[in-house]
Order: sequence, then C-alpha cells, then structure tokens
Amino acid sequence: MSTPFWRAPPVSAVMAATTLLIATSALAQSPAADAIANRFSPEAEAAAAAESARTEAERRKAEETDILERARAEARDREEAERQAREVEEAKARLAREEVERAKAEAERVASEARAEEERRAAEAERAVTEAQEAKFREEAEREARRLAETDRALRDAKVLAAKAAEARKTADAERLAVEEARAREAERAAAAEAARQAEEARTVAEQEAKREAETQAKAEADEAAEQSRLANARDEEAARLSEKLKRVREQRAGEMALGAAPATEQTKGAQPASPAADQSPLKSRITAATETQVNGAAARPTTVTVVLVMDPGTYGIRRGNKTADPVLCVGTTCYVSTGPGSAARKMTRGAALGPFNTLGGRAGKCRGSLSCVFRGVDLAAGLVLQPVDLHVLKHDKREAQAVEADLSCRVAASRLACSNVVQGKGWRALVVPEDVAQDAGPEVLEAARSGLAGPVRDARVQ
Repeated sequence: MSTPFWRAPPVSAVMAATTLLIATSALAQSPAADAIANRFSPEAEAAAAAESARTEAERRKAEETDILERARAEARDREEAERQAREVEEAKARLAREEVERAKAEAERVASEARAEEERRAAEAERAVTEAQEAKFREEAEREARRLAETDRALRDAKVLAAKAAEARKTADAERLAVEEARAREAERAAAAEAARQAEEARTVAEQEAKREAETQAKAEADEAAEQSRLANARDEEAARLSEKLKRVREQRAGEMALGAAPATEQTKGAQPASPAADQSPLKSRITAATETQVNGAAARPTTVTVVLVMDPGTYGIRRGNKTADPVLCVGTTCYVSTGPGSAARKMTRGAALGPFNTLGGRAGKCRGSLSCVFRGVDLAAGLVLQPVDLHVLKHDKREAQAVEADLSCRVAASRLACSNVVQGKGWRALVVPEDVAQDAGPEVLEAARSGLAGPVRDARVQ
C-alpha cells in the first residue's frame, strides 16, 4: 500500500496552533501588549538610553559641584591658615624688632650712663686737683699771713718799746717790710715755678712718648722706602747698563760704517752676549731687537722723537683714590720734564729729575696732575730704554721699562696723527713719533693724539 502525498497533522498540533493564534490576537488588541511591544522597540531603547545618560550627567554634575565646593572650602581654609601664619610671623617679626629696639635703647642708655659716669669721675678728679691746688695756695697764704701778722705785732711792740727812736727805726722797719714783701713774692714765684715745672714734666713725658711713636713709625716707613728704593735703583742700574751697552754697540757700528766696512750680520750678532735667547728677559729681548734694528738701519731710523704718553692711575701712596699723576720720562740716565706740546721738553739727569729739589718744586712741569703728557725733543741716541715715572713725595712710582724706537709709520692726515705701533708697558702706553712728523703735526694735533691715546686702542700692533 503506497504512502499518501499529504497526511493530516495530529489533533494536538492543530489545537496548539489555534491557541497560539488566539493569544496573539488578544495580545495585539490590548494596551498592555502595546506597551510591552513598545518597550522592546528601538525608539524605546534610545529614549531609555538618553534618560540614563541625562541621569548620569546630572549625577556627575552634582559630584563635580560637590568637589568644587569642597575645593573652594579647602582653598578658603588654606588662605585663612596662611593669613593666620602671616599674622603670626608678622607678630614675631614685630616682637623681634621691638626687642631689638629695646635692646638698642638699653645699650644706648647704658652707654650714656657710662659716659655720664666717666664725665662725672673726670669732673670730680679735676675738681679734686683744683681743690688740692687751692688748698695748698690757701695754706701758703695763711702761713704767710700769720708770719706777716707776727711781724706786725713785733713791729708794734718794738714801736711801743722804742717810741723815742721812732724816727731812726722807721727806716729799718720800712726796709724790713720790703724784705718781707720780697720774700713773700719770692715764695709765690717759687710756688708758681713748681707748678710750671710739674706741667713741663708732664708735657715732656707726653712729647717723648709721641716722639718715640713717631720715630718707630718713621723707621718702619724708612725701611720700606729703602727697600723699594733699593729695588728701583737695581732696575735703574740694569736699564742704564743695557743702555750703555747699546750705545757702545751703536758707536762701534757707526765707526765701522764710517770706515767703509760692509754690514755683517754675524759680526753684529757677535757684539751681543753669547747667552741663548730663551735666557733673556723680555726687556733684554726687546733691547736686542731694537739694537739690531738701530744698527742695521741707523741711516733711516731717526733718534730724536716726540713721545705721546698715557699712564694708568697709581694705586698706592698719594695716588690712592686720586686718579692723577705727575709724569716724567726717563731714557737711560736722562729724564725729561714736559714744557707742553709746543716746545722741547726740559732735559735733566735722572738724579736731578727724581731728587727732592724737583720733587718738591717743579715736579712734572706742564703735565703736573695729568695722566697723559707730550714730551718733545726726546733723544734716543743715549739709549733705547724708555721708562715713565710718576713722581710721589718719597717713593716714586717707576713703571715698567720698554725698549723703543721711532715709529716710521706715523703720518699726519686730515689734521690727525696716525701711528700703526703703540708701545705698551705695565701701567702705560705711548706713541714714539719722529720729531719731523711731530713738527709737521703741530701742538694741536699732538694734544688731540694725547687725548685719543687715552681711550681704547684698536687695531694697534704692540712693538
């Protein structure tokens, strides 16, 4: 038997399907069913999410507001604590100041009382001395008065007893009175002389003490000045010795040229000391170089120059706090005192220029009290070692010596003096201008160069 194409479902299945259809239809028709359906729809879910977000935002806003209020309260508490701390510190500082003021006032009061006590004691001591002197004078006067009274009584008794010889005794009495008065005056003079002697002894003791202190201080200053003078003389002797050696070399070279001898570098070097160049001091090295230049170019290098000098302020003695100088210029054993940029400087021996007569007299001439100076007509033939000296009263400020030569680069252009080379030593600098160039420049240009050299030196090659 074959299976039919369609077979009817069981009865139970048909009944279940019918029940489901009836329930679904009922639910679709009731409002509760609509609410349930809407609850699970997308729009309902979005609204619920928005409501939840709004509620969360309000909660967070409330929390933030609460946190902000707490922060503000804490800030107010901190400000109040800081204010109270400041008030406490200010009160402490005020109490400390008041305590310092009280201590200062107490110290001033104690000092004032001490001064008053000291003055009172001094016044009492002076009053005691005065009273003792017055008592002594009163005692002597009373003793003399008693003596005179006794004398007067004796004279009266004698007059009564010798009434008949009154005329004869009158002269004797007068003479005796004169003698007594002379004795009284002598006693007064003796007392005054004693007081004067005591005062003279006190003054002599004070003068001797002051003299001993002055001698001690003068000895210390003299020892220091002697040491400085010894060192300065040693430097001067070295400079003079080197200048003399340079002069002999130049004279020897001039004699060879006069005899027609050809310049020889090896012969010139032979005239110098056979010590290595590394053993020479900077001053000796500069003198050696200047010597070779002068000897090899003697015909072209002038020896009469004008020196435009600027000195740095001194730092000791009368220059301490006084930015001036009294400059003189020494070349070897000869020194020059300026007479201004328009005339040749006054030539003096080193001893005369630095000695007491010039130191306490003319001093630096036209450059007295100035840190800069122009020296006209300086002769370099006697030596190439140039040394500025600032005149003091006892110990002169002798600056570092430098070997120099005439600067052939000096020119006058547009009413200005221009030189490529600036000689510099410790505490000074200078231009060494050939005298013919200085003559063409004139006093005004040299004075302007003196002022210009006092400023900063740029693009200058130190010799």
